[in-house]
Amino acid sequence: MRAAISGWGTALPDQRLTNADLEQLVETSDQWIVERTGIRERRIAMPGESTATLAIEAGAAAIKNAGCEFRTYPALPRTPHYVTLNPSPPPSWNSVPPTSGRHYYQPLIFGIYTEPVPEIRAVHNLEHGAVILQYGDKVSASDVAKITAWSRKDANAVLVAPLPKLGAKTALTAWTRWTECTGFNEKAANAFRSAFRYQAPEKFPPSYLNPGE
Repeated sequence: MRAAISGWGTALPDQRLTNADLEQLVETSDQWIVERTGIRERRIAMPGESTATLAIEAGAAAIKNAGCEFRTYPALPRTPHYVTLNPSPPPSWNSVPPTSGRHYYQPLIFGIYTEPVPEIRAVHNLEHGAVILQYGDKVSASDVAKITAWSRKDANAVLVAPLPKLGAKTALTAWTRWTECTGFNEKAANAFRSAFRYQAPEKFPPSYLNPGE
């Protein structure tokens, strides 16, 4: 079995605690600490910072390092659910494709679609923790084949569909998270799926999010 690095990104808390800081608190010195540990400073997580928030920052960095755009959008109200696929007025979302907001009361079945899907239903999948990859009508057939293979490798909570107006771009969405690449960028897609799948308001067990469900 082969392993390979598919992308990378890092994130650290901003707060630093240096050896000089410790010298002001206890009887020690930079030389004494470095000789025994090699440590010159450490990072301290502040209120609101956690491994989860740092993982999000690292995921965003990995996506940008892979050459794609990344954005986080404000979460829009989720309810009331629509009971029609063509409401009037239509939903007012804040990104293309949408990353949050009101949606149809039934989600889509997870899997790979060869025709565009109703975004009003796809948003419901995002609320359950989905990652959705959509591609434009100028994306090459070879890239579409790579997208299909990528999805099948790790298909839980993943939905793939064409979205013609994206042109030569692909877009990845999760709840409030958005990435756009030229063509298919597997490094960015892997980083996005790793960082943002299951990160949604409704915490469904992964066993409920399998393809065909």
